[in-house]
Amino acid sequence: MKTASIMMALCALLFVGCNNKQGNEQSHDASGLEPLAYTIYSDKTELFVEFNPLVVGSTSSFAAHFTILGDNFLPLTAGKVKVSLVIGENGIRNSVDIANSPGVFLLALKPNISGTGKLIFDIETMDYTDQIVIENIIIYPNEQAALENQYVTASVDEITYFKQQAWKVEFASTPVLKAPFSDIIKTNGQILSAPGDEIMVTANASGSVMFSGNNTIVGSEVAVGTNLFTISG
Repeated sequence: MKTASIMMALCALLFVGCNNKQGNEQSHDASGLEPLAYTIYSDKTELFVEFNPLVVGSTSSFAAHFTILGDNFLPLTAGKVKVSLVIGENGIRNSVDIANSPGVFLLALKPNISGTGKLIFDIETMDYTDQIVIENIIIYPNEQAALENQYVTASVDEITYFKQQAWKVEFASTPVLKAPFSDIIKTNGQILSAPGDEIMVTANASGSVMFSGNNTIVGSEVAVGTNLFTISG
């Protein structure tokens, strides 16, 4: 009976050890290539797309979310979408005629050469055609090169709000623009001279100080030889 108990304990330890090894392997796999995400606008369409870094010989899946711009921001529900990867004079492409779900088109590309290229998304619908280009896309020769060059963002608390949620309500989005503004902001405050710019003058005699004009205020500039005030008494 004692021997059987010992054997059961050894089996339990081996089982736990195997589970830990598998867990570590799964954790390593999960920490692979981080997906890339882009939000690009044209005059007609907003594209939000996610895909894994492009690696020669590996298929990268694209989840392309298309929003029709206008008075109401609506998902693109019908049309043909084509994605092309162009590197110099070489290119590959993939197209779909049906959305996987309203606004979402699933595409895939398998690069055959490394380098820097661009992704071109062509949209054809019954109402309009459009093209969106993402420049400076890197195609890595192997996964190790992609891992060494990927940018990992720090883990922070984020509020997740998917396009599928946004499409259910009235919403709009627009790129951030740098522009001057000239709105008047009414406020009050006190202007003080900078430290070291003040000079204390001590009177050598008692009397009354008579300022020469009404333009002499604290902090105003004066010229050499200007009569500021007179002392009488």
